[in-house]
Amino acid sequence: MVGVADTEGSVYLLDGFYERELGIEEQAKRIKERRALYAATTFRQEELIVWADPQIAKHTNTGQRTVGDSVMEMFRQEGVWMQRANNDIANGILKVKDMLYVRQHSLNPFTNAYGCPSLFVADTMQFLRDEFATYRWKRGTHTDTPTDKPVDVNNHAMDTLRYMLSADAPRPIRKRTKPRELNVKLRKWHEQDFTTTVVDRRKHRYTT
Repeated sequence: MVGVADTEGSVYLLDGFYERELGIEEQAKRIKERRALYAATTFRQEELIVWADPQIAKHTNTGQRTVGDSVMEMFRQEGVWMQRANNDIANGILKVKDMLYVRQHSLNPFTNAYGCPSLFVADTMQFLRDEFATYRWKRGTHTDTPTDKPVDVNNHAMDTLRYMLSADAPRPIRKRTKPRELNVKLRKWHEQDFTTTVVDRRKHRYTT
């Protein structure tokens, strides 16, 4: 998924793809295609980090004694650099819920009306909207009480969203102007000490 953030901290999900059993070479190709549309040309490929499932860093066993390249390394060979994301499920869900909370004093950038969340999803990303509608808490084995874990099925897009919002990356901030320097004379200003004798330095013609 491709997302951008504005200076207010709102996140806009612009694009993405969702397809089963897609090879690494094809995935890397599609990632680069979307970068060509949305990323600045001044970035190098290794600066455009993809936050992904931590499992990608594990090596794959190609035999009893042979260990193959990790998925992360396979993507790097295709020119796509990946970073292990925070896989704390509870933390990720809280981040998503916070972004979806409607803030009454926030101005909606699309309707120009007050009251909106901090997360916006493009209409073309139907696969994410479908998972939002089916995301459920897992229930107890012997009771119907919800647990603190979600159902681990049809949730790849939701996991990706968690990784994106939990990424330990710099957030955009407002531009701050340089403080104005004070006049040198003002810095030296001080109260006169009246405990000492004041010497009259005026010329004699002004004195009485």
